Amino acid sequence: MKNFCRMWNRTCHKLGLGVYDEKGDNRRYTGLQPHDFRRSASRNLIKAGVPHSTAIFITGHKTESIFERCNIKDTSDAKAALIKVGQYSAGKVAAIK
Repeated sequence: MKNFCRMWNRTCHKLGLGVYDEKGDNRRYTGLQPHDFRRSASRNLIKAGVPHSTAIFITGHKTESIFERCNIKDTSDAKAALIKVGQYSAGKVAAIK
C-alpha cells in the first residue's frame, strides 16, 4: 500500500491534481485521493436515477447513512428541487382554475 500511495502522490503531482512534497522525513500530499472517485460514483449514480439500494450495492457502502455522506449535495440540487416544487405548485393552481 505504501508504494501505491507514493506512486499515486507523484503521479497526481505531475498531472497537476495535487501537490506532493517528498523532501525530508515529512512527506506531504494534498490533492485528489482515490476515495474521491467513490464519492463521485455515489453522486453520479443517484443523479442518473439508479435506485439507492442498487447504488449502495455498487459502491460497496455498508449502510445508507454512510452512503449519504458520500452523496454530497450542492446548490444545483437545491435549485433543481425548488424548480420542481414551483412546477408542481403551478400545475395545482392551473388545475384549480
